[in-house]
Amino acid sequence: MKKNFALLIVSLILSLLVVELFFRVFYPINMQSWYAERITEKNLDTLKKNYVHKIDRWNWKYYAKYTFGEYRNRVTQPLNNKGDKILILGDSFTFGLYLKDNDTYINKLQNEFSQYNLINSSVPGWSLEDYYLFTKNYCKTIDPKKIIVILNDGDLARIRQPAIRKSSKSFKERYFIYRVLIENVMTIAFLRDNIYDIKEIFTGGEKFSPKKPQKKIQGTAIEFDKNTSQEIVNDAEKIFLDLKFVSDECNASLHIINLGWTKEKNEDDILNDPGQLFIKINKHFFKNNFINFYNNSNLLKDVHSDKEKFIIKNEGHPNELGAEKIFESLSVHFNEILKYT
Repeated sequence: MKKNFALLIVSLILSLLVVELFFRVFYPINMQSWYAERITEKNLDTLKKNYVHKIDRWNWKYYAKYTFGEYRNRVTQPLNNKGDKILILGDSFTFGLYLKDNDTYINKLQNEFSQYNLINSSVPGWSLEDYYLFTKNYCKTIDPKKIIVILNDGDLARIRQPAIRKSSKSFKERYFIYRVLIENVMTIAFLRDNIYDIKEIFTGGEKFSPKKPQKKIQGTAIEFDKNTSQEIVNDAEKIFLDLKFVSDECNASLHIINLGWTKEKNEDDILNDPGQLFIKINKHFFKNNFINFYNNSNLLKDVHSDKEKFIIKNEGHPNELGAEKIFESLSVHFNEILKYT
């Protein structure tokens, strides 16, 4: 029995070595994990000054070079050192994932409002809680005149698993082994990049559901059952108030923009989406709590009617045309925000 078990273990190890050798010789995987690049001792976003993000999967290739500045921000052009600083917080869309500097909508907004310095400290995968924690830790260092949070699909849903952790020890304990594997074993890196496609093969295209109530749905959005959605809505209210408090402490006016990239869902489906549910049932929350709120959804109707035209094929993030559309819509709100005193 023990001998058979030992043979089984040896066989598994040899099989894994063969698979690993195959990847290294015939199908090399990009070993640079985005999350490994941005994890620090304090679990706050510190990226290299220059970082090339290579993506080669789903039959498409993207190579984007990112440059980062002193405010843990993506730099697409030099600051003018004269105008007021405007802190921008958001997820991968606002960061400009896979896009060249000139094509990101924040860079376009910087060109449009060149008298200001837009500090784009957005990070892929961040949640509303991350925006609060970043503001709490860095607002006084950055000293912005205004803070603009661009909410996207999933930003509220990810409250339950923020990228920034309050305890660096717990964060390191949770991710250290994963980081070691993801940075050194190509087989693991392959699974990381293709897990949803692999799941679809074995489930006949069913939606990925690693742990209820959370599940992977089409694109990058995250969907929950209605009870969990309501719990997240309640959590979000508290976090918005905390974000307002730390913004006031920093003497910066707070402005929330709902990007509205996804068309508003129907009455039944919206109950499973914390982000859209919050906007629908809390129409007076922002006004009652003196938080400036702007809904961008109606300005992206062209995107809603023909989404494929505006996204990177087989991926989901905005392409150059999508970023241009977002820039045009956000310009309307930025005109109003930057007049605000």
